[in-house]
Formats: sequence, structure tokens, C-alpha cells
Amino acid sequence: MAHLPQPLQRIARTLLSSWRSVDRQLAERRVRSASIDIRPLIEPDIERVRQALPDSGLTEADLTDHQAHRTTIIVAWLDRTPVGIGWTHWDGPRDAVLMTRIGRVPEIHRLHVNRRYRCFGLGTRIIKSFELLAYEKGLVWIGLGVHTRNHRATTLYRRLGFLETGERYLDEFVIPRADGKMHQVSEPAIYMIRDISTRSRAASALRGRSIARPGTRPAIVE
Repeated sequence: MAHLPQPLQRIARTLLSSWRSVDRQLAERRVRSASIDIRPLIEPDIERVRQALPDSGLTEADLTDHQAHRTTIIVAWLDRTPVGIGWTHWDGPRDAVLMTRIGRVPEIHRLHVNRRYRCFGLGTRIIKSFELLAYEKGLVWIGLGVHTRNHRATTLYRRLGFLETGERYLDEFVIPRADGKMHQVSEPAIYMIRDISTRSRAASALRGRSIARPGTRPAIVE
């Protein structure tokens, strides 16, 4: 667009803004009218998920861990279309140093929603599904990391009842590139946790207290 004359740039920006607004309205209409299903990934759906969510970086190693129940992969569907995905690592944080500090608190990670369908509550539904699975396993806490620059996600997680532990770490992961190869990424992150022992209890009741559970004593910070 930068190579266009200024008047044409203004017209192009206006058209692009209008298109995005219309597309947003269509996406919202579809979310409201579609059948929404949040469920664990099953083998017959693998290729469909890979095609619909290429940015999720679903690998054979991910599938092996999922099938061995070391992780659970949950997919959000609108009718028959995958639009969101997330992982939970049941043995605790993937970061070894963080594991020694937090303990075996399951970690939700790699939460991804198709850009067109973001901000419609699908990510929240995936998180709530993981919380229910952890609660049914008799677990007390569930956690997740959020990149320090992702202020929108931090605000969402706080609203859902997650509290900061004060732990900072380097989140390392791989993402697919346009050429199909995997790219290693490292991002500074903070770790947050939520008490799910009584799902009806407000997480804010824990604010200002220290968590005292076997193997995990992170201090909650304001």
C-alpha cells in the first residue's frame, strides 16, 4: 500500500477497514448461530484440525503425548469447522526450573483461536473445559503462562480468576513457518494459577494469601 499515491492509500485504508468491519459482523453472526462443541481431539479429526488451524503447530510428538495422556488437546468447533485449540500438560509446567518452584500444577499452554473468531469467548470455553477436566481428576490448581507483552490475554486470565505467582520465566516453543519448517521462539512470560478445588468459589478469595499445597508454594502477588 505504501507505493500508492496518498489519495489512493486513504481509499484503500477505508475499504480495508470497511471489509474488516463486515467480516467481523459475519463472524459474530456465525458464532451466535452455529453449534459450538468443545471436545478433546480424536484421531479422525486430526487432519481436519491441521488444515483449519495450521498456526497451531500440531506435531506427531503432540499426538503421542495426547494419546499417552501426558497432555490433553482440546479443540473448539463451530459446526464442523475447528476454530480453536489448546493443550494441558498434566505433570506440571513444561519449564524445568518453574516446575521446581510451582510443583506439579497442570499447565494450560498453546491456546490458539482462529484470528477471525477471537474475542467471542471461544478461548474462555477451552480454558473452562481444561478446568473441568482437572477438577474431575481431583486436582486443586491449574496454571498457565502468559507472555509479558500480551496484555489482553493477561487481562482475560485475571478476569477468569487466575492470579500471578510472581514467577517469571522464558517460554520456549516452536511455530510453523510459511515454508512448512518449525521455528523456535522464546518469549518472557509470567506464570498464573487458579484454585479449582471448589469451582463455585471466587478465586479472589485467595488474593493476598500464600498457597500451601504439597510441592507448590508460590506466593500470589497483587
